[in-house]
Amino acid sequence: MAMVWDAITGECLMTLQGNYGDVYAASFEQSSQRIVVGSADGTAKVYPPSSETYSVIMEGHTGNVWAASFSPDGSQIVTSSSDTTARVWSSESGECFGTMRVHQADVLAASFSHDGRS
Repeated sequence: MAMVWDAITGECLMTLQGNYGDVYAASFEQSSQRIVVGSADGTAKVYPPSSETYSVIMEGHTGNVWAASFSPDGSQIVTSSSDTTARVWSSESGECFGTMRVHQADVLAASFSHDGRS
């Protein structure tokens, strides 16, 4: 289960539904409008503003999703996994644009550069 908390008051603002197993990653889009959550079920899910239900699911990893983050313009998401891959996805459709298979162990982190070019 993933929850969104008010950083000042400590109040739980909402509980994000649809995550099965442990949640290992959560990241806001730069505009703070959407949230991406990665979990032990091998998926990453995008939640629209003020919604407890996901709008996009990214399926393809065969292990835990350790990291998930938006590109600076919000159009793509990068994930990393215990299946030794990192993937780049459309944040709108959940389509996988590419899979990087160059590691021999868990990929624990992945993110875009600030200019979004790499």
